Amino acid sequence: MPSLGQGAGRAGSGKLVPSYRLTQPTLMATLTDRVPQNITGKYYVDSTCIDCDQCRAISPDFFGRTEDGMSFLKKQPATSDEVAQVEEAMTSCATASIGSDGE
Repeated sequence: MPSLGQGAGRAGSGKLVPSYRLTQPTLMATLTDRVPQNITGKYYVDSTCIDCDQCRAISPDFFGRTEDGMSFLKKQPATSDEVAQVEEAMTSCATASIGSDGE
């Protein structure tokens, strides 16, 4: 079996060895891709949202749904408990569509 991350080449047997390239997925939403319905602030949802409803189930006071099926942040958290709720939704997001580097 070839080693991961090595380029294609000849192994000792003279056969070509397949090359595998490991890529790291985006770990968080992109600020420049945030949906316009987000309220201004640190937290936001970007356009990679797939409308799975996870964030709205975890934090219904903070996340809403647009008519065309995107989640958005309708209220920024103010207390440490509220921040914890939004952060839980962010870490639970299957598509990493929730960001925390907003303004």
